[in-house]
Amino acid sequence: MLVPLPIYWLSAALDLSLVYVIYKRSQRLNLPLPPGPKGLPLIGNLHQIPSAFEWEQYNEWCKERETDILYLNIAGTEIIVLNTSKVATDLLENRSSMYSGRLKPLL
Repeated sequence: MLVPLPIYWLSAALDLSLVYVIYKRSQRLNLPLPPGPKGLPLIGNLHQIPSAFEWEQYNEWCKERETDILYLNIAGTEIIVLNTSKVATDLLENRSSMYSGRLKPLL
């Protein structure tokens, strides 16, 4: 029995996307990330980000987790939120030499 051609294409696309996801995860550094709200697969925290006054939500999440640094994943884009000016100054000015290099692309 012949299987229609679109099913082959769909199967190939799913296989390639699985290989891509495995490759991307293997390229990440396995360093611990700051705490953040739990997201959904694929979209991450996209559904939790408000459209206005985002800083109020970030501040609330920081108070819940008792931290000044949050990690968010918005549809595959990793975001680090610095909640206080003290933390931002410490990381971006005082330790700038650690973060000033160019990152190597994942692909």
